Amino acid sequence: MQEKKGVTSLNMNDASEINFDMLVEDVNCTIIENSPDANMIDCWKIIKYKDLFFLYSLSDFVVCVIDKDGNLIKRIDGKGKGAIETPSDIFIDKSKDQLWIIDSRHFINKYTLKGDFVTREELPFNAVKITQANNNSFIFYDGGFDRGSDFFVRQTSTNYETKKTFVEKDNKRYMGMPVSLFANDYSHNAVYSLLPHIDTIYISNKNNIFTPCFQLNFNKSLLTFDVIPKKGFSDKEMDEIIETKKMVYSLTGFYHASGMLFMQLHGKNDSFRAIDINTESVYKFNTLIDGIDMRHRVTTIQGSTDTSLLVSMSAKEFIEKYMKKNNHTHYKSVEKILKAPEKIENRILIEIKIKNPYEK
Repeated sequence: MQEKKGVTSLNMNDASEINFDMLVEDVNCTIIENSPDANMIDCWKIIKYKDLFFLYSLSDFVVCVIDKDGNLIKRIDGKGKGAIETPSDIFIDKSKDQLWIIDSRHFINKYTLKGDFVTREELPFNAVKITQANNNSFIFYDGGFDRGSDFFVRQTSTNYETKKTFVEKDNKRYMGMPVSLFANDYSHNAVYSLLPHIDTIYISNKNNIFTPCFQLNFNKSLLTFDVIPKKGFSDKEMDEIIETKKMVYSLTGFYHASGMLFMQLHGKNDSFRAIDINTESVYKFNTLIDGIDMRHRVTTIQGSTDTSLLVSMSAKEFIEKYMKKNNHTHYKSVEKILKAPEKIENRILIEIKIKNPYEK
C-alpha cells in the first residue's frame, strides 16, 4: 500500500459510456486461409510484426504464422522440429528478428520470423509471460509456478540473470497462465502491466521498472487477492462467482493503442474499458465495431500495434452476427467480406485502427 501513495485512482464503475466506433479511424480485415493447419479453436494473443501475424492459442497448444494476405506460413505445434508442449506466451525479439515461445514454463523456443526452429533454451526459473523492459533486460511473470520465489515478477539481464523482483505473492497457492498481461507502448518504449487479481497497473520504461501507475477502483467488485481465501476457492465456489456475476473475476484484452489502454471485464458488468493515459479519463463500451457483439469467453481483444487493436473470430460467427444487423457496417473492408461471392470459412483477422486524439 505504501508503494501506491500518490498513484492515480481511476473509477472504473462510473466510466463514461461511449460508442466504440467514436474511437475508430478505420478497419482492415484479413481472411485466414481455410486449411486444417491454419485452423484454430480460438485465439489468445496476436502479434503483428513486419507484415506477419503471429497467432497463439493455449486451447490448441499452437502458434500460427500468417502473412498479410492471410496465407499460412507455418504452424508450430507438438509435432516435428521445434515442437512445443504447453506454450504460454509468444514474443518477438526485434534485435534478432526472432519469434520466441515460452514452453512448459521452463523453456524458450526460438524461431525465425517464418517459424523455422533455431534453438531451445532452458530458463533458470519458471515463467509464463515475457516482455522486454529495455535493450538490456527482460521482464518475466511466473504465474505463481516458481515456488522458490516470493515475487511474481522478475527483471533479468539478456542472459536471464535476475536483477530485481517485484510484486510480492500474497497468495502462495495461486497458479495461473493469464490471457494478457503486458501492454506495449512501442512509440514511447514503455510497457504497462496488469497482473491477475491485482488492482494496479504498473509501468516500465527508461526511468522506471515496474512502478505503480494507476489504481483501478472497482469499489470492491474486482476479485483481488485480498478477498481470495489463502487456500483458494473450491471449484463450486468459483463456479458460483462466475455464474452469478457477483464480481469482476478476470480482466483480459489488456493492450495499448494510440495513447489508450484497453481491457475487457469478465463477470459483473461484462463490458470493455478504455483509459486515456494523458487525461486519465475512463470510458466504457459494450461492443466493438458496428455494435457487433464480438465478445469471447477467453478474450476478445487479442493484440495491438502502436495504433491498432487486433481481434480474430471465426468467419461463420462474424458473418452470422452481421446478418442479424442486416449487414450494416461503417467500414469498406467489412463490407467487402460481407459481399464476397465465395463462402468464407476459418477465421477473420480484424485490425481496428484507433484515432489518435492528439494528432492534428
